[in-house]
Formats: sequence, C-alpha cells, structure tokens
Amino acid sequence: MLEKCFQQCTSSIQKIFTFYPFDENNLLTDYTLAGSVSELEIDDFLVNEKNVMIVIRIINRWIKQQCRNIGLYKDERTLAYYYPRKFEGSGVVSASWKPKQRKSVRELTKPMRIDGKTYYWVHRATGIFATYFCKKIYVQIKPRFLFSLDGLKIMEGVEADTKDRFFRKSRYNRNLNQLYDVRFWVKHVFPETQNPETAQLTEFITNKQKNLLRIGEQLSVECNYKPNIESETEVEELDMIESNTEQLIKLDKFFEDE
Repeated sequence: MLEKCFQQCTSSIQKIFTFYPFDENNLLTDYTLAGSVSELEIDDFLVNEKNVMIVIRIINRWIKQQCRNIGLYKDERTLAYYYPRKFEGSGVVSASWKPKQRKSVRELTKPMRIDGKTYYWVHRATGIFATYFCKKIYVQIKPRFLFSLDGLKIMEGVEADTKDRFFRKSRYNRNLNQLYDVRFWVKHVFPETQNPETAQLTEFITNKQKNLLRIGEQLSVECNYKPNIESETEVEELDMIESNTEQLIKLDKFFEDE
C-alpha cells in the first residue's frame, strides 16, 4: 500500500528525512552532504513526538499525491477529498469495486433532483491521513458527505451543516454502511492493498530495506539571484488592473512599442 510513500521526504533543521534510498534515482541526493546519511528502523526513530510528526508528515504528503493522481480534489475547510462533477452526460461520477465476491458500482458525486430540477450535488468524500496510536502509525480514513450547488464549489456554513445532518441519519449512516465506505476508499485510493481490514503502516512494508528511515544532512545552496523590484511592481500593477474588467483598456500601455 505504501510503496510510493517512500519516494516522499521532508526536511527539518538542515536535515532531509526520507524512506527512499539516497542513490542516483533520488533527486535529493545532489542536495545531501556525501557520507552524512544514516539509517534507522522506524520503531527506533519514533522515540518522541517530534520524530513521530516527521514520519506522519512524509506519509501525509504521499497520501496527498496519491489522491491527486486519481483525480481527487481536497476541500481545505474539511480537509476531505472528493470528486467534482463530470461535464459529460449527467455529470455523475462513479467507481466500481469488489467488496466481497461480486463487483459493485458506487456513485461518488451525483445531483439531487426534484421533478427533473437539480437543487444541489452530493459528494461522497473522505478524510485520509496518518495517525499515531499505541506506538504504531496507521492510515486513518473518515468518510463523510460534502455538498455543492454546481458540482464544483463545496458549500460552507449553515446550509452545508443542515444537509450534513440529514445525510447522517441512520438510513444513510448505519454501521455497515460506514464499514463499506471505509473499505471502498481503501481499495479505491490504495489499489495495491491486499488487506483492507487493517491500514497499519508496518503491515504494508514487505521489503525490510524499506523499513528504514534515511537521514541526511542538507547542503546549503547559495543563490546570487536578486529579484527585479521594478518588474515585481509592474506585475502587481497588472494584477490590480486585471482584477477590474472596467479598467482593461489601461493594459494597452503595457503592450505599446517603446
């Protein structure tokens, strides 16, 4: 499940932390001081809260990239991932999966219609993030519903909360439904997963070599570039003009031959 996680990294206090080896295939190798790389088992590294947060940060970055790769968007207010509507046909977004023996199709984004009129859109969404519990790191999945008027921009405020309470009624949110929601998102986001019952980091590390955390000292990079202050001011002025369509005529002076 977490194969691609090991290509992610984070940096802290001039050190680079990654699960991925510092070799010719790692772009960070050129920015790491030669001979400074040390390796630690994950369990040996997770000795304090600071180190736990370093590992969690690496995994969360990988999760974000994994979700982007399959077209999921992230709602910054709820931190949940969701699919916007399609612009072909009815706009419904669906995905097939195999919960047990037979395949099933789950609608992830669909319009709520009354007498043929669309009043709003419902998005099956989920929070996905790493968490530390009982000295183990897990990938936690928290399904939920999001709502929008156009299938794109997620609702906020009282209206969204009202709809959320309606969809949290037992008819939509029984324990079995919640269980299948979690199983679906595990299979959908992490298709490599063989054991959807337990999303534990150590369960998915099959190669002992990848169970190591690499720590390298970061090289200081000198840069003599100095920003062109006049250019920055001109760009800011352009942005201000473009923000007001009534003043677009003022753009002409920027394109006149000197």
